[in-house]
Amino acid sequence: MEIPEEQEDGMVTSSESSSQSNNRLDCPTENPSTAVKEGIGKKGETPSKGAAAVTVLVADNCPVVLFGVTKLLASQLDLKVVGEAASCMDILRKIDELQPDVVLLAQGFDDASCIEVLRELRRQRPKTRIVVFNYYLGNNMLDMIKLGVEGYVGKNISKEHLCEAIRTVARGNSYVDPQVGLKLILQSKGNHITSSSGNIQLTTRESAVLDHLALGKSNKEIARELAISVSTVKHHVSAILRKFGAKNRTELIKIATHEGLVRI
Repeated sequence: MEIPEEQEDGMVTSSESSSQSNNRLDCPTENPSTAVKEGIGKKGETPSKGAAAVTVLVADNCPVVLFGVTKLLASQLDLKVVGEAASCMDILRKIDELQPDVVLLAQGFDDASCIEVLRELRRQRPKTRIVVFNYYLGNNMLDMIKLGVEGYVGKNISKEHLCEAIRTVARGNSYVDPQVGLKLILQSKGNHITSSSGNIQLTTRESAVLDHLALGKSNKEIARELAISVSTVKHHVSAILRKFGAKNRTELIKIATHEGLVRI
């Protein structure tokens, strides 16, 4: 059964959640004193004498995101934005030209494009560290990790933790945002995702579609970003609405938020 899409002004929009700032899950990091000796400071400290700040290339196809993230990183004394990229070709060109320590790939690009960029990045600049800043928790997270992404953070991460993710991967460690961690584990096991009440189960693909619905994406947009057909998206939307007992997308997102399956 085809479910008509609602108007965008009827959707619940996403906003940053301050509650994430105290719930970080990252891999063990080196001793802070060691990191400072290597020229990588903590919490915006001035780099040690004679040491360079961590250089960062920020990539996203949204000018507002580029501006905001660049301004944030510019406020950190130990981080230096050396360039911005607004397209996949731009990313590859500037990586070769600027040779940054870290690429912050803010995933306004669709999954297929990101995968191709990551493959080429690993071929051209295997030592460049990569942090994916993902607006949604899609179905290709595990593929990106397998391609060598060292950091993966979600849309609700705090400003402090985003900067810390960059510092962590620059030190040679990995960083995984807690909202990403559970879905990565489930994807690796091929399991279903269960709501907080235990009453609703979604496949990983349905969960990816739900993440996009929470962002107000249309069926065509979801199909493009997940590299599936529009008819397949409609099938998933119908199945999700049925599982939640929701009459429309607005009601669906309210229930999904209450069940802990999306964060807005």
